[in-house]
Amino acid sequence: MYKHFQHQHLLHHLHFKKFLRNKYNELVIADSFRQMALSMISLFIPIFLLKLGFSFAVVALLEVSSLFLVFLTHLLFTTHISRWGVKQVLIASYILNIILYIILYNAQTILPNFGSLTFLLLVGFLNAVSMAIYWSAHHLYFLCTTNTKHSGSKTGVLLAVPVLFGIVGPLVGAYLITCYNFQLVFLISTLLLIFASGVLFFSTNIKIPRAKLKFKKIIDKKHWSKNSIYLMQGITFSATSFMWPMFMFLSAITLIGIGFVHLLAAAAHSIFCYEGGRQMDKHGNRSVSRVGAVGHGISMIGRSLITTVVGASIWQTLGGIFAGLYFVPLEAAFYKHSHHDKINKVLNREFYLHIGRILLFVFFFSLLPFFGPLTTLMITLIASGISTMLLSLIIKQDKTIID
Repeated sequence: MYKHFQHQHLLHHLHFKKFLRNKYNELVIADSFRQMALSMISLFIPIFLLKLGFSFAVVALLEVSSLFLVFLTHLLFTTHISRWGVKQVLIASYILNIILYIILYNAQTILPNFGSLTFLLLVGFLNAVSMAIYWSAHHLYFLCTTNTKHSGSKTGVLLAVPVLFGIVGPLVGAYLITCYNFQLVFLISTLLLIFASGVLFFSTNIKIPRAKLKFKKIIDKKHWSKNSIYLMQGITFSATSFMWPMFMFLSAITLIGIGFVHLLAAAAHSIFCYEGGRQMDKHGNRSVSRVGAVGHGISMIGRSLITTVVGASIWQTLGGIFAGLYFVPLEAAFYKHSHHDKINKVLNREFYLHIGRILLFVFFFSLLPFFGPLTTLMITLIASGISTMLLSLIIKQDKTIID
């Protein structure tokens, strides 16, 4: 019953009568197909690299190296999007993802002919640049097609609906990989990205106002609490996107088991993303995000203790619920307070997010020489959970983006 009620709210919010004439909804559609494509394979790319024979340390090093390139690309592209066009940049990010999947599809051919280093450089470069230009354009597209009044509910839908479309992606991807091979999933994901590119290609373009890049505003020394929120979010993102999937894989959970875990969590996350956005518009984001941060932090610590698919499913589903309550209000707050200085606000957030992401990898690599990969991942997950719980205290103090 609740699921049906939630679905009716989504239908009402998206205004299907004039859906195709709404630039915001066009972004939701494109994001949904992109999420379907990426959800089938992105989770398993580090595992694919392990199966190609690369060591765990090399895969982790590739991940953290990409983060440095991601921010540099953000810095370059965000300041030029107004000239190139936000729609064109979004499409370019899809095309780079397609090229990445084509290279991974042909890994067995590329590795003997060009060597491991060239292959890893190509994979790292394409992954980093496609991700960076996507988020640069994504944030500006959203800021230019919404207003501050409904930032919460709009953010909730933008995060909930693509996740809703990608709910079965990890499980379908895991099944196809297990029963067939990685190459089939790379092919299907490529086709979905081509379709997503078509949605944006035929959509109406939007104008991005030109802005002067100011490094003082990007660093923003005056607002330490806001910067700390972004930094701690970055720690959480690295933990959930890399450390947690690798921990499950090294814990001997099968690919289908990993896909099933993400299926349950994505369903819960989609619902609570939308609800978290609605509650923020009504009551502000302080109390909702504090509860979400504490709950999500506990779920991260709980995940480090799992030994079975059932345990992983329980803790990840709880994480999906609390992530919706903590992440959407903070994301919406960022959008709400960024309309007056879009470029510098976007880069300020990305700067501290990447510091947080990189810091968690520094912590991880500092432990790796003393412990095995599995134990190191366990400790890193616990540390990220504590960090996320402490985020609740920073949210209590902040007055820059917290209402």
